[in-house]
Amino acid sequence: MAHCNNIFAVEMKGNNEECFPIIEKILNEVLNNVCKKILIFSLDYDRCSNCKSKLTNSRMKFNDFYEKKAGRKEKYVENNKKTCELFDKHIFSICKQHQDYDKFCVTGSYRQDYEIDEFNCKYGNDFYRSYESYFKAYMGYSLLGNEIEGMTTVPNGEMWKISNSLGLDFWPILYADGDLPDGIASFDKSLSVLNNPPKKLLDANNKPIDIKYSMNKKALILSQFAKAENRWPGANIKIVFYDDKIEYLKSVSELKLRSNWELTTVHFNSGSTYKGIVSELPKNVTFSKM
Repeated sequence: MAHCNNIFAVEMKGNNEECFPIIEKILNEVLNNVCKKILIFSLDYDRCSNCKSKLTNSRMKFNDFYEKKAGRKEKYVENNKKTCELFDKHIFSICKQHQDYDKFCVTGSYRQDYEIDEFNCKYGNDFYRSYESYFKAYMGYSLLGNEIEGMTTVPNGEMWKISNSLGLDFWPILYADGDLPDGIASFDKSLSVLNNPPKKLLDANNKPIDIKYSMNKKALILSQFAKAENRWPGANIKIVFYDDKIEYLKSVSELKLRSNWELTTVHFNSGSTYKGIVSELPKNVTFSKM
């Protein structure tokens, strides 16, 4: 059974009996958390969970539009749908194995502040931007979508929608939240992974996390464990991290975890759908400890 890593102190003044209800409440909260089981899906976006986004589906329709014009079989929308089904099936199978867990979804993408998110979104749209007016004239709707389509950090952005489509509660934490309330960086564009990193989140040794934020995602996944520990002290916390890059999965697997933390790494690359090919099955991967 998981143990509680937090130490609670109650300052007693005056009549000690007045403190008993407070102590009882704290103890009940601790015991309830120790019995809790939390399952968190941390999903990368680009070339991973973005197969489920409306923007990606629009791009598949764009590709099929030109396949049809060239007299070839339309395959992009259909094969992207099959890729999404493989992704969904893998997540649902994990949920089924953890029926007694409370389940959540968080953003496992490098896009952990507005600036990074906006840059990646615009970069992803560059190829399609020159076709926008032509596509809109023939298809009757925008290829690029509205201003928040393709954005993962904004309220009601892509990760919210993907989480909802999977039937998971979305927990809008971002690395750029730092030590401020969860999800605040979604509303404050000035907060970034550089100017507002967390300083109070504790690692497996109860020391402030000192890993620098980078694309290897060690700092990101460790911060997600630490935030979950703060929210549910002593609970059994399991994070299932999906990414299209094996090197990132290997990197986070090297993290030292508390006894009540568990990490599963899953390789899933949906990028082949841009070539009209159904992606390979999501695959759990493990790495030997150094």
